[in-house]
Amino acid sequence: MPKPATKCETCGNGFEQRKGGRPARFCSDPCRNRAHRKQTKPAPRVAKPAQQRTLTGQMAQLDYLQMLRDSLITALQDCPPDKVGGIARELRATLKEIDALTPEKEEEPRAPTRGGRILRAFNPAAI
Repeated sequence: MPKPATKCETCGNGFEQRKGGRPARFCSDPCRNRAHRKQTKPAPRVAKPAQQRTLTGQMAQLDYLQMLRDSLITALQDCPPDKVGGIARELRATLKEIDALTPEKEEEPRAPTRGGRILRAFNPAAI
């Protein structure tokens, strides 16, 4: 007695089961491979947000400007007097760009002091 026809999980075509062994789920090797590729498909790549890309570019530019600053300082120390003005102007411009790219850090509030001792806030619940 022939086994009943089974439907392929990938394409939906009917096929007959072979005798013995595990029951087949697919009609052919290409259908089995297609199902495997679909199951193990890598997650789509997510692009970096524009802000993160911008920050990365700013950090690279900041690194370059800091390197330029260091080389200008070295050049300023070793240059003849007639070249000092030009190098100093370029150094000032570079420092302004570095300041513009450097994020300002918020200062943490300091505890009030008197004579080097930290004053503690009055807490009525502690009495």
